[in-house]
Amino acid sequence: MSASGVQLGAGSPVPRATAPGPARAGPVAARGRFSTLPYADRFGSLVRPGMRVLITGGSGFIGTNLVDFYHRAGARVVNVDIKPPRDETHRALWTNLDIRDRDAYVAAAAAFDPELFLHLAARTDLDEADDLEGYAANTRGTSNTLVALEALRNVRLAILTSTQLVCEPGYTPQREDDYRPHTLYGQSKVIMERLVRGWKKPSCPWTMVRPTSIWGPWFAIPYKTFFLQIARRMYFHQRGVNARRSFGFVGNAVYQYAAMANAPTEQMHGQTFYMANNDPVLVRDWADLIQREMGIRPLREIPLSWLRLAARVGDLCARVGWKSVPITSFRLKNLTGDNICDMTPVRRLVGDMPFGDEEGVQITVRWMREEGSVPGAG
Repeated sequence: MSASGVQLGAGSPVPRATAPGPARAGPVAARGRFSTLPYADRFGSLVRPGMRVLITGGSGFIGTNLVDFYHRAGARVVNVDIKPPRDETHRALWTNLDIRDRDAYVAAAAAFDPELFLHLAARTDLDEADDLEGYAANTRGTSNTLVALEALRNVRLAILTSTQLVCEPGYTPQREDDYRPHTLYGQSKVIMERLVRGWKKPSCPWTMVRPTSIWGPWFAIPYKTFFLQIARRMYFHQRGVNARRSFGFVGNAVYQYAAMANAPTEQMHGQTFYMANNDPVLVRDWADLIQREMGIRPLREIPLSWLRLAARVGDLCARVGWKSVPITSFRLKNLTGDNICDMTPVRRLVGDMPFGDEEGVQITVRWMREEGSVPGAG
């Protein structure tokens, strides 16, 4: 969800699940050319038909996949977001709303009266370097979310979405409230978590999730860029480096939200869980898996010193305003350093994730081919 945008107009009715927001400028994908994502077929039994699910940030990457899953599984879904849906077929489920507008947000939530509240709306880029207020959607938006929840009486569970970047990559926190952010985005999510932990009048059970490096259909930078660099043979293995990292296919993230919504609330309330695949992946092996699925020649390797030089050039390009820089020091560190999150508590609660790395890559590459961002097979 973007942090800037449109407020509800004066005299507008309180938005309901079936009321689309007004059209806004910006790219929206046409759904007709995309295959059905397999989530509802795989674990749609976790959803009670007709249950009311409110998803903030449902026009974002993970949110789009969640809206698709719950809608196809038979739930009544409303997507509260300042941006139009990425999937055009979700437009009738969209309420155009800025979560920084407390009164409109509280009214919209009350009108829908959800049973499950999934909060994902946030500004998630790392571009802001000077002003924490640039991430007001993450801080003030969370405060408004808690107020909205306090006005509801039928919410069985609220799942609030944070990020692994409340700690810098490579740092292993000793407690859930042990923080070491290294970006303003991370700082804003620390504030978000502290607001939730300090919630004085919780009206429902709540839990927080920290997505790791999530990838899959409907993604954007940085991991779509990673897939595209492989497709265009612009990605090179780092000679002598094969980092081990906790990554997550978005289908597994959808499963985790859905399975947690069915877990015993006494095991969920007040807890924080990471969101990733069952096991860490070796980045070099993952890249090779993508390469083979795309049907291109094996990936080449170059000395790490060359990539560090390219990353420094990328840093300079980013500072002067170039968006979507292929490689920066931050992204290089993400691909060359180990970063492993403990998924044991999650697996103890909801079992193993349903998708392995190979199937996740197959689904993602098929989606990219249908989207037209990579060539078709053969």
